[in-house]
Amino acid sequence: ITSLAARDAFFNPISWRGRAGLIRKRLRNDSGSLVAQGRGGFGVAHRPFTRALLYGLADGSMEFSPRYGSENFALGFGGSMGAYVDLSERYRLHPYASIMRYALGDEHTIASVGLEQRYTLGTDLDLRLSISRSREVRSYWTDAILSLQYYF
Repeated sequence: ITSLAARDAFFNPISWRGRAGLIRKRLRNDSGSLVAQGRGGFGVAHRPFTRALLYGLADGSMEFSPRYGSENFALGFGGSMGAYVDLSERYRLHPYASIMRYALGDEHTIASVGLEQRYTLGTDLDLRLSISRSREVRSYWTDAILSLQYYF
């Protein structure tokens, strides 16, 4: 869940996000292990003009996995920033960047940059394209995802 609320002259809301669950993570010497993760953050958002929302969040993460070795956990802190820009009523861009340094338990760093695009085809139909470049435990990869989302 992500809640981004823009600050203005009258209100100074705190933007936040949180998630918990199992994720697949590339750890040392494997292609992907299941890791239990709880992650959250808080920060600020600003609307410099009507069709744009800029945000920055301080993030924290706690992970558990027997694949981490003797520690079995990793505790990390980092940040993320991005912007939602509506180029038209139907077309939205979301460039973003994030980094997380796990300094306690299993020490490692993850980072990613990307661009998500959404084109609204109708009131219940979106075409999305997401491109990202990520680094996780000395591995780099690029993702490109094209999806059609139907809302009912």
